[in-house]
Formats: sequence, structure tokens, C-alpha cells
Amino acid sequence: MRSLWKKEERYYCKMDNVNKIINCISNYKYISFDIFDTLLVRNIVKNETIFDIVGKRAFDYGIIKDNLFFNERIIAQDIASKKANNAEFSLQDIYNNINCYSEGQKEKLMELEVLVEKTMIQINKELFEVYLWCKKNNKYIIATSDMYLDSSVINEILQENNIYVDKLYVSSEIGKNKRTGTIFNYILKDLKLCKNELIHIGDNFKSDYIMPQFNGVRSFYYKKEKSLYGDLQIQEEVMYRVIQNNKKNDPYFDIGMKILGPLLLGFCEWLNNKKKEDKIDQFIFLSRDGKIMKKAYDILYNEDTYYMHISRRTLNVSTLWLHPEYNEIKNYIVISKEISLEIFLFRLGMNKNEIEIISQNYDFDFKKLYDYDLFWNMENTKLVYEDNKQFLISNSQKQYSYFTKYLKKYTKKSNIGIVDIGWRGSMQNRLAQIVKSDTLFKDISIKGYYVGVEKNDINYNGFLYSSGVKCEEKMVIDASVGLIETLFLDIEGTTLSYYEKKGEIYPEIDTYENEKYNDKIIKIHDGALFLISKLKELGIFKLEKINKKIALNNYKKTALFPTKSEINLFEEFIFNDSNNSKLIKKRGFKYYCFHYKRLIRDFKNSMWKIGFLKCNMGMHLPWGYIYKNLKKRNG
Repeated sequence: MRSLWKKEERYYCKMDNVNKIINCISNYKYISFDIFDTLLVRNIVKNETIFDIVGKRAFDYGIIKDNLFFNERIIAQDIASKKANNAEFSLQDIYNNINCYSEGQKEKLMELEVLVEKTMIQINKELFEVYLWCKKNNKYIIATSDMYLDSSVINEILQENNIYVDKLYVSSEIGKNKRTGTIFNYILKDLKLCKNELIHIGDNFKSDYIMPQFNGVRSFYYKKEKSLYGDLQIQEEVMYRVIQNNKKNDPYFDIGMKILGPLLLGFCEWLNNKKKEDKIDQFIFLSRDGKIMKKAYDILYNEDTYYMHISRRTLNVSTLWLHPEYNEIKNYIVISKEISLEIFLFRLGMNKNEIEIISQNYDFDFKKLYDYDLFWNMENTKLVYEDNKQFLISNSQKQYSYFTKYLKKYTKKSNIGIVDIGWRGSMQNRLAQIVKSDTLFKDISIKGYYVGVEKNDINYNGFLYSSGVKCEEKMVIDASVGLIETLFLDIEGTTLSYYEKKGEIYPEIDTYENEKYNDKIIKIHDGALFLISKLKELGIFKLEKINKKIALNNYKKTALFPTKSEINLFEEFIFNDSNNSKLIKKRGFKYYCFHYKRLIRDFKNSMWKIGFLKCNMGMHLPWGYIYKNLKKRNG
């Protein structure tokens, strides 16, 4: 038979390909699988985390009234191991060495530990494919484990994960183990096998690879992905393991789970806490970024929440008539860093056909882009505005009437919390102006809750940062505002205006600017919501809250230190719905060598600065570190 262990594969064979695994075991009738971290994986990094979770839950359930369990459980296992002279011991043996709780308490704690073990385990998708192949090809499947849980519990765990084995060997029951290799001779004798009829697969280099071979049994080392996480909180540890254990090899699903999921989770936990602190009666999530926020929040909390179609454009248009003079609108209309007359009029309420018609009355280009300050100081800008002012005011008054009726449907209680992605709080400014000016809303108070906000006001609350205070979180967002908004943005288009039909007010929705990427956005959101659903299912989010640093960590790595594959995922996405620009503008290194002023301008206007630099100035330079140091030096 062809040797499976070539010289360069002397110590192990990397099992990153199911077909490779199958090829290695195909000539064997009897296949022995290690169970934990091979057939099954835990959503924890350290085994002791189970004890920490059990202790916290037992305290919450009233089983115990102290915080001693974690340490007592570790000590008891150490004592049980020593008493057994490093031989095998059971869960009951461990609990017999806990003396600070009654027998009744210990019984409930053992039941809770088994329940937590079951909850924190899931199938290893890669090895499950191998298992299914073994079943299909009539292999004799053996499960082997060095574990203090008894075989009935382990069998339940296996079957709950759709794994049914022909024979189960548990060290605590047979007194033999993989660690010393004695269990392999026991299996050969029990099944009356020759040594060359059996192959064992497992993740522990000594117990699952060296010891079987030392006893004449072929073995296959399943090399796991390393967990380089260090000291972690419980929820952080479980979250990272869920991400690691549930990759789908779909880059958009995986990146949604990895970078948007933790950010949404931390934001929703913070949001729920602020709701209690500020005595908010109801949350209104604003379109479009608020849709994924609402979905995540509704998964975690059983509350009535609302989703309202609204946009900067609809609020700008609805309030224009309250401050219609040219020198006033600059303070109210949020405009991008580059703007044309076409974008300007669109933001003030004209549709594209109307703009096309009036542009014929002038001899200058309505599509030409100008820098923000230059645009406002041009005579042409003021001329076009003043010529069309009455039309814009009339449209604004009509939209104001529609919008106030629409808003009234959602403001059924007094203390309203609006939820959006944030940054400058301009939408809340406009809403506050409407609420203040209309008697329909005399009893309404509004507070805003955002991922980040630059307003120093108690009515504007940010998860990552509030006010204009410089901090690392703000630096990360400033460097990648286009990326984070792309992640949060829903696949529906922006709200253009409102109209009335049979006495009801409805929003007019534009087509989505990234329509050809709909399936990718859906996958990103599916990945994020999967993570949140899984953590709720595991019951972990109730034990600890993750702070903003943990929530932002994975996103920060992508924003400041993106890989080429991560940049490729997003570089073609459209960011600005008015001038149809891509998230990353690509002109190339050669172009910028001869147009350095344009380089500076494009960099300043870039919505993902590190992505821009890597695409145009070289993938291998450490642009993230350069950017961070320049920001620190320049304050």
C-alpha cells in the first residue's frame, strides 16, 4: 500500500481539504475519530471557560450565593486527577472533591455543567463531511475520547449533532486513555482487529498522533486553526470561536460575521442599556442603516421597535421653507466634499427630469464637480438657487405637510429614541426643528443613539464616541466612513420624498445604488445576524457585555490593515448615491506620480483611506501604521 506519510509530511498532514483527508483514510475499514475539537468543536478557547459560565449561571439561577465555583471546580479536578494517580476519573469524582456546597447544590451544578457543555458544542463542518463519507462507504466508525463525562452524555452530544457511531470508547469508563496509548490496544483487542486495519484521526499531537503510532496504529494529525486570542472575556472568547467554527467559505458571509457582527452586537447591547438609563419609551430605527440595526436588536430583545423611511434629503427638503435664504441653507444642507449644481438641486428637492429641463436655461455645466467651499462662493450657484427658489419653497411646504403626518404614525409615546449610524447628527437636528415648530409634537422629546456622533450634547449619544473629542475609535471611522456605511446600508434605495394616497402617507424609494451587489450585501448581513442569533442561542450575551474596543476590533483590522482579498470584496461598491463614485477611486501609481495635487485631493476625499492608498500606492507598504502615526503627530 502507498505510504501516506511522505518525508515532508513526517509529523502531520494538513487537513484543510476534505478530499485529502478521505484519500488518506480510504483504504481502512475501521476509522477512529477523536471527539472534542475533531468531530465536534467547542465555542470556547479554554476548557475552564465552561466552569466560569456554570458559576455565573448558577449564581443567576439561585443555585449558589457566592462566586467561588470557578476556583473550586478547577481545584476539585486537580485533586481528582492526583487521587486517580493520573489515571482516569469521572465528573462525579471531581464533584466529590468540592466541599463548599451541599449534595443538592452539587447535583444541580453537575446537571448545569453538562447542559453548558452540550450548548457550547457544535459540529466541525470539515470533519462532518469526512464522517458522512465514511457512513456512505460503510466504514466502521469509532469515537474515542479522553473525557470525564460518561458515555451516555457523550453519545447524546454526538446524536444531537447528527453523528451516530458504531462504537464509543470513553476513557473515564474503561480506565484506558489516548494520553498513554493504552486505549488503542484496548480497541484492537475489543474489536479483534489487526493493527493495520485501524486508523485514528485527532487534533492532539501526542495523544492522537504519536501514541497510536507508538502502539502500531496508523494515525492522522488533524491540525486545527490556532486560537491566538490571549486573555479574553467570556463573551469575547465565545464570539471569536463561533466566528472561527462557522466559516462558510463565502467571503461576504464570513466578513459580515467577522467584522459587522461584533460591532452590531456591542452597539445593540449598549443601546438596550441606554434605553433603561434614559427611560426611552420606544426606539425608531431610521432608514437605511437602521434596518440591520433593528433586525439585530429584535433578535436580542423582545421589544416593540419601529423602522421609519427617512433620509437627509427628505428632511432637508421638508425644512427648507423654514430657512429659505441662500446664506441660511449652507448651514442646514449636508453636502459631500465635491458637489455639482445637479447634486445641489437634487438635495433641495428637484427630481432628475426637473433638473434636466431647467439646466437648458443656463450655459454652464450642471454636472461639473466643484470643491465644497468653491461651490458655495460661485455666482452661478446663487443664481440658479434664486431663480428656482419659489418652486423649491412650494415643494418644501408640501413635503413638510406629508412628512409631519408620516412622522406622527411613529411617535406614539413621549420619550423617543431615534437610532442611526450617526456622525454629525444632522438628521436629528432637522427632526428636532420639525418637532419644535409643529404643535402635533408638543409632548414629544427626541434623543439620538448612534454608532458614533460628533455632537457634544446630552441628546446625542454615540457608542464608539460622542462629541468632537479625538480618540482611536473616531480615527478608525474617519479613515473608513465609506466602508462602515457600506456594511450597514440596506439593499433598498434612499427615501426620495413622500406622497399621499387615500389619506395615507407613503415614502417614495429610489433604486439602490449598489443594486448589482444586492446578493453580497444580503450575505454580509446574514453573516452578522447569524453571529448574533448564535450568541443569543448560547445565552452568553446575558452574562457579560462586550465593550466598544472588543466590538470594533475586527472591523479596525480590516479598515486600517486590509488584505488584498478584503479590498477586492469592496473596491467596486458605489458609495455616494449622488455622484455615483466608487468606494475606492483607482487612478494608479503612475498617474499620481505626475498629478500629486490630485493625489492629495483624492486622498482627502477618499471614503476608505487605507484602501485607497493600497490600491494606488502599493499593497505591501504598512499604510495603516503610517496613517495612525500621522494622525497622532497632527493631533
